Amino acid sequence: FSPPLIFLPILVSMSWSTLGPPPSLVYATSVLVTVLVVAGPRALGLATPASLMAGVSKGAEHGILIRSGQALEAAARLDAIVLDLTGPIGRDEPSVADAVAALERLGLEVVTPVKGARRRKTDVVHALQAAGKRVALVGDGINDAPALAQADIGIAMGAGTDVAIEAADITLVKGSLRGVVTAIQLSRATMRNIKQN
Repeated sequence: FSPPLIFLPILVSMSWSTLGPPPSLVYATSVLVTVLVVAGPRALGLATPASLMAGVSKGAEHGILIRSGQALEAAARLDAIVLDLTGPIGRDEPSVADAVAALERLGLEVVTPVKGARRRKTDVVHALQAAGKRVALVGDGINDAPALAQADIGIAMGAGTDVAIEAADITLVKGSLRGVVTAIQLSRATMRNIKQN
């Protein structure tokens, strides 16, 4: 890096931190990284981590807690999603129907195990994975923890048990299935951004 290549991003970032709209520090940091990435080819090594960090931050703004950049990347590549509607998640039927329709529009196969069925959720996840699919499971109970861990991406509802939240890669603080759709859209947008850089 040459001195002007370092000085310019710092100058632009300082300008944003003093003159920019709130939250000015967030914008200043974003501008600093953006100018570094655009200004120098060596800075392109920062593009992927910066995009992942921005995606995780954007998720947090929407009540979607993403455990890692790898979870954000994996969510973009999902083929199927298993929704455990046997507990509190399934009680709000209109939002369930909307979320299922939105997930199907995203090209995901939506599987909803039936309460009392003999197949365990881990078996459902495993069968989909054996068919070559990348699978997410949405759950909220202590009984969901093994399936959340088995899935390529485990998504726990924020109102769920601590065990489920600990086993999950993504936690939806608001406890709405709409958050599942938002998380996948955010993940795909982040991956598109990385590829464009």
